[in-house]
Amino acid sequence: MSLWKLLLFFILFLTLPVAFGSVRDAGSLFTEFKDSFKSATYTVTNAAEPPTELELGDVQTDWDNIPGKVLTVQIFCAYATYVFGKFACRTTLQRIAFALPLTLTAPSVLAGVAGMCAKRNNNECSYR
Repeated sequence: MSLWKLLLFFILFLTLPVAFGSVRDAGSLFTEFKDSFKSATYTVTNAAEPPTELELGDVQTDWDNIPGKVLTVQIFCAYATYVFGKFACRTTLQRIAFALPLTLTAPSVLAGVAGMCAKRNNNECSYR
């Protein structure tokens, strides 16, 4: 990767969140970095009905250390991609190992999204 691409990425990293109102200023991206990994509480309400308190057991999710779990999955997937890519290059499987999956990605995603949309149209609660 060239130096100008790294510099462009860093400049956009600092300016775009401020421009779109995601953060107050660019300095908070660095000063509040550790705080961003802490757990947050969310209030779940239904827009069709007046807000009510949730009873214990209505929402059963484990919100502990979500950024750490996402980071762990990202590291594992990146390493697996590196290992499989290195193997494919050493055995000259690039044409089959990379070209075929890339060619089949768009049709398979479209088929999956179409199936999910059809299921959602039949039952609004299918993905809740």
